[in-house]
Amino acid sequence: MRKLLTLSAVGVLALGTASVATAADFPVTATLSVAIGTLPPAAFNGAAAAASSAGTGGAATLPAGAIMGTFQTAIDPPLAAVIDGIGVALPGIANNAPFAANAQDAVNDVLAWDGADGTMSLDSSAYLLTGGNNAAEIPLGVVGVGGTQMFHALSLVSGVINANPYQLGMVTLMGALNTAAHTVMGTGADNRTAMGGGTLVLVSPTTVNLGALGNLASLATLTLTYAPEPGAVLLMGAGIASLLAVGWKRNKRA
Repeated sequence: MRKLLTLSAVGVLALGTASVATAADFPVTATLSVAIGTLPPAAFNGAAAAASSAGTGGAATLPAGAIMGTFQTAIDPPLAAVIDGIGVALPGIANNAPFAANAQDAVNDVLAWDGADGTMSLDSSAYLLTGGNNAAEIPLGVVGVGGTQMFHALSLVSGVINANPYQLGMVTLMGALNTAAHTVMGTGADNRTAMGGGTLVLVSPTTVNLGALGNLASLATLTLTYAPEPGAVLLMGAGIASLLAVGWKRNKRA
């Protein structure tokens, strides 16, 4: 009986170790929600056939191009009396061109999460809109990566973007735009199992200084759900059953 228990324990441990090492890639669904001051949140959605996940406290990735989408909303009251909307899309829309007719999906670069922090930029620009037309383009390359980026949007707005990498924990940002105060909050959490499946929620805070117009708080929340395939779970169960059967036969012969 002792042989059976020992063999079973070793077998399960070996199988579990092999599963962690070889089953680190899972299908993943992804949502990037971006809160900008008091504006309605923007949602960018996607999925990938395979992305790595090392489980609770471990590394994780998301392939480039897994998330995509565009965003447009009104600003009321208008900024500088003329900027009445904002949009996010792929860079390159010409000045004075209609945003809706020219916007193409922004897409993510690779997420590289090491268990403590990570980077994932969105290949995108913010567009300040007047009557639905692009008045100015602001590159967003540092958002989700970290760093400082200065911009000047024609003669209307100039400022500085202060961005951070993705992280866990609770984040509270405060701003005041057009003399109206606003607060943006979010929480990152790692709810993955040791095997790597489950949900990883990361947050990336950004503040934008708009000079005399005030400070705009923004928070990107990335939610990744790594789903082990049913076949892998069944295979593990079959492997454990086989090991137990072999141990039982050997113990009976002994």
